[in-house]
Amino acid sequence: MKKKIMLNYPIVTIVGAPNSGKSTLYNSLTKTNKALVNNISGFTRDRNYGYVKINKYQFICIDTGSIINDIKTKKTELSNFLVNKQTFQAIKESDLILFIIKGFYLTSLDYEIINKIRIYKKKIIIILNRKNINFYEKEFYSLGYQLYNVNIIDINNINKLCIFLLPYIKNIFLKKNKIKNKNYKNISYINNNNVKLAIIGTPNVGKSTLINKILKEERMIVNHTAGTTRDSISIPIKDINQTIKKYFTNLVIIDTAGIKKKNKIKNIEKNIINESFKSIKKSNIILFVIDGFKEIFSNQDTSIINYIINQGKPIIIAINKFDLIKLKKIKQIKKIIKIKFPFIPIIFISAKYGIGLKNLFKSLFNVYNLTNQKINTSKLMKIMYLAINNFPPPMIKKYRIKLKYIHVGKYNPLTLIIHGNQVTKLENNYKRYLSNFLYKKLELFGIPIFLKFKENKNPYIKNYIN
Repeated sequence: MKKKIMLNYPIVTIVGAPNSGKSTLYNSLTKTNKALVNNISGFTRDRNYGYVKINKYQFICIDTGSIINDIKTKKTELSNFLVNKQTFQAIKESDLILFIIKGFYLTSLDYEIINKIRIYKKKIIIILNRKNINFYEKEFYSLGYQLYNVNIIDINNINKLCIFLLPYIKNIFLKKNKIKNKNYKNISYINNNNVKLAIIGTPNVGKSTLINKILKEERMIVNHTAGTTRDSISIPIKDINQTIKKYFTNLVIIDTAGIKKKNKIKNIEKNIINESFKSIKKSNIILFVIDGFKEIFSNQDTSIINYIINQGKPIIIAINKFDLIKLKKIKQIKKIIKIKFPFIPIIFISAKYGIGLKNLFKSLFNVYNLTNQKINTSKLMKIMYLAINNFPPPMIKKYRIKLKYIHVGKYNPLTLIIHGNQVTKLENNYKRYLSNFLYKKLELFGIPIFLKFKENKNPYIKNYIN
């Protein structure tokens, strides 16, 4: 059997002035809606990575924030410098730059941007975002780069753009990997079987700071202003320290916007918050971050965690800013959370200084492994009867409710089905008792358990008799 070649994919970065169509082009190329599109200037802030395939060649596409004049902003606003820094970092690591310009003429900002990216000596293609115009004004030729006209909201135009880009991608791909076309069948493709970890929480609890500490680089913009993160950003973790690599080798971290209360969400923020909820649904495990320095566990925290549990997602709670909390307060916060969520693991960390990261990833690894753990039916039966002996089900019209049989209905999320007589008449307090008893005996900490009750006899006994 031939050994597969590990690929080094071309990196294509999209840059441009505000509202030039960068995120729309990114979504069209990656065939996703990962990058939020808005007509507000400077809406995109962090780098967004996605995969694109043209013919048989794949490359990594990066959506960036707008390059803006480096002006000082108010203390309550985000500095343009931080956004620009993210964009220039993407330019540094790219092999090809798509500089997108909207309109028929070059602006002073377009000239400023081209002069800033020219110094990086990267291959640049000017993408003119406009409808059905097949001529170029003289000033565009003065830039000295290849020009391509495209209507980025027209799928046929995007397909033509991909055909145009193919020779460039192919050339970069072969140079980076130093392989011949005949060896292409033995190439290892991008791994889609990654473990997706979504980092969730209310605004300004330290989610982006935590990711930067894990990556050991300023990958996400960090600011004291709540709502700094806007997109849900997926980040494949490859070159990570050995502590994390010991537990996960194929991890994708999803940074999300902070989830506010409904009555505090502005119209512009609705799509942003919806992306955070979508990230919960598509993830394999959730890390819920709380600002421990505030010394409160809010109703909003409770609401979000309940939503995560209802989605059947494994979850761990991380109390951030551990270095700023007194020991007495630590115990109080933990006690409050344990009353509401007794079976969710709680880890204390400092995202700023990296305290507790080893313990955090060990816990994440243990919880994730529990999702793949098979549960023996005989073990479930013993636990159920032990629960019944300790606290029998209630009586209904002189007849006691009987729980006869329990088995796994499905995994991910874990659903247990209980058969018996009058089981659908069980009250919620007894259902909670059974759920808590199963959590404790199965030691499924962080794993939501769903119980379903069926008014029928043991189907396996029926089949055996037949």
